[in-house]
Amino acid sequence: MKKLLGVLLLLPLLAIAELEPVDSRGIAPRIINGTAAGATEHEYFVSLLNVYDWQSDKFYTGPGLSGDFSWNPFCGASYIGSGKVITAAHCVNGYRSNSSLYLLVGNYSNLNSTGNTGMQYEYCKNTPSYTGRSPNNQCIGLNSNNMETYGEYKRTGKIIYTGVDDENTVIEVPVKDIQIHPLYNTRNLQFDIAIITLPTIINNLALALPSMDLFDYLARNSSAKNVQVIGHGDTISDTNRSTFSASATLLNVNLTPRTSEECLRSNIGGIYNQFTMICAGDPGYDSCQGDSGGPLIDPVTDTLLGVVSWGASQCGIDSTNAYGVYTDIYNLRDWIETGNLELNLDANTKRLANGQVHRLGTGSMPILLLFALSSILITGRKRG
Repeated sequence: MKKLLGVLLLLPLLAIAELEPVDSRGIAPRIINGTAAGATEHEYFVSLLNVYDWQSDKFYTGPGLSGDFSWNPFCGASYIGSGKVITAAHCVNGYRSNSSLYLLVGNYSNLNSTGNTGMQYEYCKNTPSYTGRSPNNQCIGLNSNNMETYGEYKRTGKIIYTGVDDENTVIEVPVKDIQIHPLYNTRNLQFDIAIITLPTIINNLALALPSMDLFDYLARNSSAKNVQVIGHGDTISDTNRSTFSASATLLNVNLTPRTSEECLRSNIGGIYNQFTMICAGDPGYDSCQGDSGGPLIDPVTDTLLGVVSWGASQCGIDSTNAYGVYTDIYNLRDWIETGNLELNLDANTKRLANGQVHRLGTGSMPILLLFALSSILITGRKRG
Protein backbone atom coordinates (compact mmCIF):
# COMPACT_ATOMS: atom_id res chain seq x y z
CA MET A 1 0.00 0.00 0.00
CA LYS A 2 1.13 3.51 -0.73
CA LYS A 3 -0.10 6.64 0.92
CA LEU A 4 0.74 10.29 0.33
CA LEU A 5 0.13 12.73 3.15
CA GLY A 6 -3.58 13.49 3.23
CA VAL A 7 -4.38 10.99 0.47
CA LEU A 8 -6.05 7.71 1.37
CA LEU A 9 -5.91 4.74 -0.96
CA LEU A 10 -8.46 1.98 -0.67
CA LEU A 11 -9.08 -1.57 -1.95
CA PRO A 12 -11.47 -4.38 -0.95
CA LEU A 13 -9.99 -7.80 -0.18
CA LEU A 14 -11.55 -10.89 -1.71
CA ALA A 15 -12.41 -13.62 0.75
CA ILE A 16 -10.16 -16.18 -0.91
CA ALA A 17 -7.21 -13.86 -1.35
CA GLU A 18 -4.14 -13.96 0.85
CA LEU A 19 -3.97 -11.52 3.73
CA GLU A 20 -1.82 -8.98 1.93
CA PRO A 21 -1.96 -5.28 2.76
CA VAL A 22 -3.27 -3.97 -0.60
CA ASP A 23 -2.41 -3.54 -4.27
CA SER A 24 -1.86 -0.45 -6.37
CA ARG A 25 -5.55 0.33 -6.98
CA GLY A 26 -5.82 1.55 -3.55
CA ILE A 27 -9.50 0.73 -0.31
CA ALA A 28 -7.40 -1.06 2.41
CA PRO A 29 -9.41 -3.35 4.64
CA ARG A 30 -7.82 -3.82 8.00
CA ILE A 31 -4.52 -4.72 16.14
CA ILE A 32 -1.93 -2.19 16.64
CA ASN A 33 -0.73 -1.81 20.26
CA GLY A 34 -3.43 -4.13 21.56
CA THR A 35 -3.41 -6.37 24.62
CA ALA A 36 -4.21 -10.07 24.96
CA ALA A 37 -7.84 -10.88 25.59
CA GLY A 38 -8.60 -12.99 28.64
CA ALA A 39 -9.13 -16.73 28.18
CA THR A 40 -12.90 -16.44 28.67
CA GLU A 41 -13.41 -13.11 26.90
CA HIS A 42 -15.03 -12.47 23.53
CA GLU A 43 -16.76 -15.82 23.05
CA TYR A 44 -18.85 -14.01 20.42
CA PHE A 45 -15.78 -13.50 18.23
CA VAL A 46 -15.81 -15.41 14.96
CA SER A 47 -12.84 -16.35 12.75
CA LEU A 48 -13.49 -16.89 9.04
CA LEU A 49 -11.19 -19.58 7.63
CA ASN A 50 -9.81 -20.49 4.26
CA VAL A 51 -7.67 -23.45 3.25
CA TYR A 52 -4.07 -23.26 2.14
CA ASP A 53 -3.31 -26.40 0.14
CA TRP A 54 0.37 -27.32 0.55
CA GLN A 55 0.72 -29.26 -2.68
CA SER A 56 -0.74 -26.69 -5.06
CA ASP A 57 0.35 -23.60 -3.12
CA LYS A 58 -3.17 -22.21 -3.56
CA PHE A 59 -6.01 -21.05 -1.37
CA TYR A 60 -9.42 -22.67 -1.41
CA THR A 61 -12.67 -21.95 0.38
CA GLY A 62 -12.72 -25.53 1.71
CA PRO A 63 -10.47 -28.60 2.05
CA GLY A 64 -8.70 -29.36 -1.24
CA LEU A 65 -8.24 -32.60 -3.10
CA SER A 66 -5.10 -33.44 -1.15
CA GLY A 67 -5.16 -34.05 2.58
CA ASP A 68 -2.26 -31.67 3.17
CA PHE A 69 -3.66 -28.27 4.02
CA SER A 70 -3.83 -25.61 6.72
CA TRP A 71 -6.78 -23.69 8.14
CA ASN A 72 -5.85 -20.00 7.96
CA PRO A 73 -8.01 -17.21 9.45
CA PHE A 74 -8.46 -14.33 7.00
CA CYS A 75 -11.23 -12.16 8.53
CA GLY A 76 -13.15 -11.68 11.75
CA ALA A 77 -16.89 -11.57 12.45
CA SER A 78 -19.35 -11.33 15.36
CA TYR A 79 -22.01 -13.69 16.69
CA ILE A 80 -25.24 -11.78 17.45
CA GLY A 81 -27.40 -14.73 18.52
CA SER A 82 -30.20 -16.72 16.88
CA GLY A 83 -27.64 -18.40 14.63
CA LYS A 84 -26.62 -15.09 12.98
CA VAL A 85 -23.08 -13.81 12.35
CA ILE A 86 -22.18 -10.30 11.14
CA THR A 87 -19.06 -9.63 9.06
CA ALA A 88 -17.81 -7.27 6.35
CA ALA A 89 -19.20 -7.78 2.87
CA HIS A 90 -15.70 -7.56 1.38
CA CYS A 91 -14.71 -10.63 3.40
CA VAL A 92 -17.32 -12.88 1.78
CA ASN A 93 -17.88 -11.25 -1.60
CA GLY A 94 -16.77 -13.34 -4.59
CA TYR A 95 -17.48 -16.85 -3.30
CA ARG A 96 -18.80 -19.28 -5.92
CA SER A 97 -22.48 -20.09 -5.51
CA ASN A 98 -21.83 -23.80 -4.97
CA SER A 99 -19.03 -23.32 -2.42
CA SER A 100 -19.01 -23.01 1.37
CA LEU A 101 -17.56 -20.72 4.02
CA TYR A 102 -15.88 -22.23 7.10
CA LEU A 103 -15.67 -20.51 10.47
CA LEU A 104 -14.92 -20.83 14.18
CA VAL A 105 -17.10 -19.23 16.86
CA GLY A 106 -15.29 -18.34 20.09
CA ASN A 107 -11.91 -17.31 21.43
CA TYR A 108 -9.36 -19.83 20.14
CA SER A 109 -6.26 -17.97 21.29
CA ASN A 110 -3.11 -20.03 21.64
CA LEU A 111 -2.95 -18.92 25.29
CA ASN A 112 -6.21 -20.78 25.89
CA SER A 113 -4.98 -24.04 24.43
CA THR A 114 -3.13 -27.03 25.81
CA GLY A 115 -0.99 -28.50 23.05
CA ASN A 116 -2.02 -27.93 19.45
CA THR A 117 -5.68 -27.06 20.04
CA GLY A 118 -6.04 -23.44 18.99
CA MET A 119 -4.51 -20.67 16.91
CA GLN A 120 -0.75 -20.97 16.44
CA TYR A 121 1.97 -19.21 14.47
CA GLU A 122 2.53 -20.71 11.04
CA TYR A 123 5.95 -22.02 9.96
CA CYS A 124 6.39 -23.61 6.51
CA LYS A 125 9.11 -25.36 4.51
CA ASN A 126 10.16 -24.26 1.03
CA THR A 127 9.85 -20.53 1.53
CA PRO A 128 11.32 -18.67 -1.47
CA SER A 129 8.90 -15.72 -1.48
CA TYR A 130 7.62 -13.18 1.02
CA THR A 131 4.47 -15.30 1.47
CA GLY A 132 6.64 -18.00 3.02
CA ARG A 133 5.09 -20.63 0.78
CA SER A 134 5.65 -22.64 -2.38
CA PRO A 135 4.29 -25.83 -4.03
CA ASN A 136 4.91 -29.19 -2.34
CA ASN A 137 5.04 -27.41 0.97
CA GLN A 138 4.53 -28.51 4.56
CA CYS A 139 3.45 -26.27 7.43
CA ILE A 140 3.28 -26.55 11.21
CA GLY A 141 2.02 -24.41 14.06
CA LEU A 142 4.07 -23.14 17.01
CA ASN A 143 2.95 -21.30 20.14
CA SER A 144 5.61 -18.62 19.69
CA ASN A 145 6.71 -16.48 16.76
CA ASN A 146 9.97 -15.20 18.26
CA MET A 147 12.09 -17.38 15.94
CA GLU A 148 12.63 -16.62 12.27
CA THR A 149 13.27 -20.30 11.55
CA TYR A 150 12.52 -23.61 13.29
CA GLY A 151 14.71 -26.29 11.75
CA GLU A 152 13.65 -26.49 8.10
CA TYR A 153 10.60 -24.31 8.72
CA LYS A 154 10.36 -20.56 8.31
CA ARG A 155 7.93 -18.14 9.92
CA THR A 156 5.32 -16.89 7.42
CA GLY A 157 3.76 -14.13 9.53
CA LYS A 158 0.37 -15.81 9.30
CA ILE A 159 -1.48 -17.88 11.88
CA ILE A 160 -2.88 -21.38 11.56
CA TYR A 161 -5.72 -23.17 13.36
CA THR A 162 -4.42 -26.53 14.58
CA GLY A 163 -7.27 -27.60 16.84
CA VAL A 164 -10.18 -29.98 16.39
CA ASP A 165 -11.76 -29.53 12.98
CA ASP A 166 -14.92 -31.62 13.27
CA GLU A 167 -18.19 -30.22 11.96
CA ASN A 168 -19.22 -28.93 15.40
CA THR A 169 -16.07 -26.79 15.71
CA VAL A 170 -15.15 -25.74 12.19
CA ILE A 171 -18.64 -24.85 10.99
CA GLU A 172 -19.48 -25.12 7.29
CA VAL A 173 -21.90 -22.54 5.91
CA PRO A 174 -23.17 -22.87 2.32
CA VAL A 175 -22.80 -19.65 0.33
CA LYS A 176 -26.60 -19.53 -0.11
CA ASP A 177 -26.77 -18.75 3.62
CA ILE A 178 -24.60 -15.63 3.27
CA GLN A 179 -26.50 -12.40 2.62
CA ILE A 180 -24.46 -9.41 1.42
CA HIS A 181 -26.13 -6.02 1.74
CA PRO A 182 -27.79 -5.31 -1.64
CA LEU A 183 -26.30 -1.78 -1.75
CA TYR A 184 -22.73 -2.93 -1.00
CA ASN A 185 -20.28 -1.02 -3.19
CA THR A 186 -16.97 -2.73 -3.92
CA ARG A 187 -15.28 0.52 -4.98
CA ASN A 188 -15.84 2.62 -1.85
CA LEU A 189 -16.94 -0.04 0.70
CA GLN A 190 -20.24 1.64 1.48
CA PHE A 191 -22.73 -0.79 3.08
CA ASP A 192 -19.78 -3.10 3.84
CA ILE A 193 -21.79 -5.67 5.79
CA ALA A 194 -23.03 -9.24 5.42
CA ILE A 195 -25.12 -11.67 7.47
CA ILE A 196 -24.08 -15.33 7.79
CA THR A 197 -26.76 -17.78 8.93
CA LEU A 198 -25.32 -20.78 10.76
CA PRO A 199 -26.76 -24.28 10.17
CA THR A 200 -27.69 -24.52 13.86
CA ILE A 201 -28.15 -22.07 16.72
CA ILE A 202 -25.18 -22.14 19.11
CA ASN A 203 -24.96 -21.26 22.80
CA ASN A 204 -22.04 -18.84 22.70
CA LEU A 205 -22.37 -15.42 24.29
CA ALA A 206 -23.84 -13.03 21.71
CA LEU A 207 -23.29 -9.33 21.14
CA ALA A 208 -26.33 -7.06 21.37
CA LEU A 209 -27.38 -4.69 18.61
CA PRO A 210 -27.66 -1.02 19.62
CA SER A 211 -31.17 0.24 20.42
CA MET A 212 -29.98 3.87 20.13
CA ASP A 213 -27.12 5.62 18.34
CA LEU A 214 -24.75 4.59 21.12
CA PHE A 215 -21.56 5.20 19.15
CA ASP A 216 -22.50 8.81 18.42
CA TYR A 217 -23.49 9.30 22.08
CA LEU A 218 -20.13 7.96 23.27
CA ALA A 219 -18.25 10.10 20.76
CA ARG A 220 -19.98 13.28 21.94
CA ASN A 221 -20.51 12.69 25.65
CA SER A 222 -17.97 10.22 27.01
CA SER A 223 -14.27 9.88 27.74
CA ALA A 224 -11.55 8.89 25.29
CA LYS A 225 -10.77 5.27 24.35
CA ASN A 226 -14.13 3.88 25.42
CA VAL A 227 -14.84 1.60 22.44
CA GLN A 228 -12.93 -1.58 21.68
CA VAL A 229 -11.93 -3.47 18.54
CA ILE A 230 -10.94 -7.15 18.53
CA GLY A 231 -9.00 -9.38 16.15
CA HIS A 232 -6.07 -11.61 15.15
CA GLY A 233 -4.75 -9.25 12.45
CA ASP A 234 -1.44 -7.53 11.71
CA THR A 235 0.38 -6.13 14.76
CA ILE A 236 3.02 -4.07 12.94
CA SER A 237 2.38 -0.48 11.90
CA ASP A 238 4.08 -0.05 8.53
CA THR A 239 3.36 -0.32 4.80
CA ASN A 240 5.74 -3.21 4.10
CA ARG A 241 3.73 -6.32 3.21
CA SER A 242 6.68 -8.61 3.96
CA THR A 243 6.47 -7.72 7.66
CA PHE A 244 2.84 -8.86 8.08
CA SER A 245 2.61 -10.44 11.54
CA ALA A 246 -0.75 -11.78 12.72
CA SER A 247 -1.39 -12.65 16.37
CA ALA A 248 -2.28 -16.19 17.47
CA THR A 249 -3.56 -14.58 20.65
CA LEU A 250 -6.85 -12.74 20.24
CA LEU A 251 -6.11 -9.07 20.85
CA ASN A 252 -8.26 -6.11 21.84
CA VAL A 253 -7.47 -2.40 21.83
CA ASN A 254 -9.46 0.52 23.21
CA LEU A 255 -10.05 3.42 20.82
CA THR A 256 -11.57 6.89 20.91
CA PRO A 257 -14.87 7.11 19.02
CA ARG A 258 -14.92 10.09 16.67
CA THR A 259 -17.85 12.29 15.76
CA SER A 260 -19.09 12.57 12.18
CA GLU A 261 -17.56 16.04 12.02
CA GLU A 262 -14.14 14.70 13.05
CA CYS A 263 -14.34 11.87 10.51
CA LEU A 264 -15.31 14.22 7.67
CA ARG A 265 -12.46 16.62 8.50
CA SER A 266 -9.86 13.85 8.67
CA ASN A 267 -7.67 12.23 6.00
CA ILE A 268 -10.48 9.73 5.33
CA GLY A 269 -13.11 12.43 4.74
CA GLY A 270 -13.04 12.26 0.94
CA ILE A 271 -14.56 8.77 0.90
CA TYR A 272 -16.18 8.65 4.33
CA ASN A 273 -19.99 8.37 4.30
CA GLN A 274 -21.55 9.44 7.59
CA PHE A 275 -24.75 7.45 7.00
CA THR A 276 -23.12 4.02 6.59
CA MET A 277 -19.78 4.48 8.38
CA ILE A 278 -18.32 5.47 11.74
CA CYS A 279 -14.66 6.09 12.54
CA ALA A 280 -12.46 5.60 15.61
CA GLY A 281 -8.79 5.67 16.50
CA ASP A 282 -5.82 7.31 18.16
CA PRO A 283 -2.20 7.78 17.08
CA GLY A 284 -0.54 4.38 17.46
CA TYR A 285 -3.77 2.47 18.16
CA ASP A 286 -5.83 0.88 15.40
CA SER A 287 -7.24 -2.21 13.73
CA CYS A 288 -5.26 -3.55 10.77
CA GLN A 289 -5.07 -6.05 7.88
CA GLY A 290 -6.60 -9.37 8.92
CA ASP A 291 -9.03 -7.69 11.37
CA SER A 292 -11.60 -6.96 8.64
CA GLY A 293 -15.14 -8.02 9.52
CA GLY A 294 -14.40 -8.13 13.24
CA PRO A 295 -16.32 -6.28 15.95
CA LEU A 296 -16.05 -2.74 17.26
CA ILE A 297 -17.93 -2.86 20.57
CA ASP A 298 -19.00 -0.97 23.64
CA PRO A 299 -17.19 -3.18 26.20
CA VAL A 300 -19.44 -2.00 29.05
CA THR A 301 -22.63 -3.34 27.50
CA ASP A 302 -21.24 -5.90 24.99
CA THR A 303 -22.99 -4.02 22.18
CA LEU A 304 -21.85 -4.30 18.57
CA LEU A 305 -21.24 -0.77 17.27
CA GLY A 306 -19.32 -1.36 14.06
CA VAL A 307 -17.66 -3.81 11.68
CA VAL A 308 -13.97 -3.38 10.76
CA SER A 309 -13.99 -2.13 7.17
CA TRP A 310 -11.09 0.06 5.98
CA GLY A 311 -8.59 2.70 7.00
CA ALA A 312 -5.29 4.43 6.35
CA SER A 313 -2.75 2.38 4.40
CA GLN A 314 -0.48 2.41 7.46
CA CYS A 315 -2.47 1.11 10.42
CA GLY A 316 -2.02 3.10 13.63
CA ILE A 317 -0.10 5.84 11.87
CA ASP A 318 1.14 8.52 14.27
CA SER A 319 -1.34 11.09 13.06
CA THR A 320 -4.15 12.87 14.85
CA ASN A 321 -6.56 12.56 11.92
CA ALA A 322 -6.05 9.15 10.33
CA TYR A 323 -8.74 6.90 11.74
CA GLY A 324 -10.01 3.39 11.15
CA VAL A 325 -13.42 3.16 9.50
CA TYR A 326 -16.20 0.79 10.53
CA THR A 327 -19.60 -0.06 9.10
CA ASP A 328 -22.28 1.65 11.21
CA ILE A 329 -24.38 -1.07 12.87
CA TYR A 330 -27.00 1.28 14.30
CA ASN A 331 -27.89 2.87 10.97
CA LEU A 332 -28.11 -0.56 9.33
CA ARG A 333 -29.88 -2.32 12.22
CA ASP A 334 -33.24 -2.47 10.43
CA TRP A 335 -31.65 -4.30 7.50
CA ILE A 336 -29.96 -6.75 9.88
CA GLU A 337 -33.20 -7.49 11.70
CA THR A 338 -35.83 -7.24 8.97
CA GLY A 339 -34.17 -6.68 5.59
CA ASN A 340 -35.51 -3.10 5.45
CA LEU A 341 -33.14 -0.92 3.38
CA GLU A 342 -34.13 2.38 5.00
CA LEU A 343 -31.49 3.86 7.30
CA ASN A 344 -32.11 4.47 11.00
CA LEU A 345 -32.18 8.22 11.64
CA ASP A 346 -31.30 9.44 15.12
CA ALA A 347 -32.26 12.64 16.94
CA ASN A 348 -29.40 14.54 15.27
CA THR A 349 -30.71 13.74 11.80
CA LYS A 350 -33.68 15.35 10.08
CA ARG A 351 -35.68 14.25 7.05
CA LEU A 352 -36.38 16.95 4.47
CA ALA A 353 -39.65 17.33 2.60
CA ASN A 354 -38.14 15.88 -0.59
CA GLY A 355 -37.07 12.67 1.17
CA GLN A 356 -33.45 13.75 1.65
CA VAL A 357 -31.71 13.61 5.02
CA HIS A 358 -29.16 15.82 6.74
CA ARG A 359 -27.22 14.99 9.87
CA LEU A 360 -27.28 18.28 11.77
CA GLY A 361 -24.10 20.27 12.18
CA THR A 362 -22.05 18.63 9.43
CA GLY A 363 -22.98 20.78 6.44
CA SER A 364 -22.49 17.76 4.18
CA MET A 365 -24.38 16.98 1.00
CA PRO A 366 -27.70 15.23 1.67
CA ILE A 367 -28.10 11.60 0.68
CA LEU A 368 -31.27 10.17 -0.84
CA LEU A 369 -32.91 7.16 0.69
CA LEU A 370 -33.89 3.86 -0.90
CA PHE A 371 -33.78 3.78 -4.74
CA ALA A 372 -32.11 7.17 -5.18
CA LEU A 373 -29.50 6.13 -2.64
CA SER A 374 -28.29 3.21 -4.74
CA SER A 375 -27.65 5.40 -7.78
CA ILE A 376 -25.59 7.86 -5.74
CA LEU A 377 -23.42 5.03 -4.45
CA ILE A 378 -22.80 3.59 -7.90
CA THR A 379 -21.48 6.92 -9.16
CA GLY A 380 -19.68 7.79 -5.94
CA ARG A 381 -16.23 9.38 -5.80
CA LYS A 382 -13.15 7.25 -6.41
CA ARG A 383 -9.58 7.79 -5.23
CA GLY A 384 -6.26 6.66 -6.73
